[in-house]
Amino acid sequence: MSGLRRTAYLAVFGAVWGGLEMLLGGVLHGFHIPMRGMLMASVGAFLLCSARLWIGGPWTAVSMGAVAAFLKLFSVGGLVFLPAAAILMESIVAEICFFICGEKVTGCIAAGAGVVVYTVLHRILAIMLIYRTEIEEMIRLFSAESSLFKEMGLLSTVIILIAYALIHLIIGGVVGLSAYFAVSKARRRLFKL
Repeated sequence: MSGLRRTAYLAVFGAVWGGLEMLLGGVLHGFHIPMRGMLMASVGAFLLCSARLWIGGPWTAVSMGAVAAFLKLFSVGGLVFLPAAAILMESIVAEICFFICGEKVTGCIAAGAGVVVYTVLHRILAIMLIYRTEIEEMIRLFSAESSLFKEMGLLSTVIILIAYALIHLIIGGVVGLSAYFAVSKARRRLFKL
């Protein structure tokens, strides 16, 4: 594939991802839809895997993520740095997974799982960095007021967090696998292989 054609594909895939992040992400956020991070990461994982298989070559995911993150910065409601940073980090995670596993079915499953499970880590980091004092205050309030939080120890919290991450991991793997089969089918139909 020529350099100009590759750049055009990267721009289109990145613009589609960025546009969906701006529009669909804004709608999901506006209506306070639960698990919206997982939903948007699944869309991103599908596009990242599809682009990597369709375009091929190193730095495909990161280049596409840079375009999408740049577009996300200008979402409705003002500049949004954390979601744009998450998009860029998701593309880096996908690139690492493809580097380790290659551009095949295992690479797509790993990249999809990695991208979607990253949303759990991103949320935890964002909460710890931005809302640390509010979180500490809420924990103190709930632990003093609620018997549920008194009974729910650290082990229970860790188990819930692991289960939450496993759900993301499985969904991401299925999304990556879906992208692999979708691109394979599109190639067969388009090139009649």
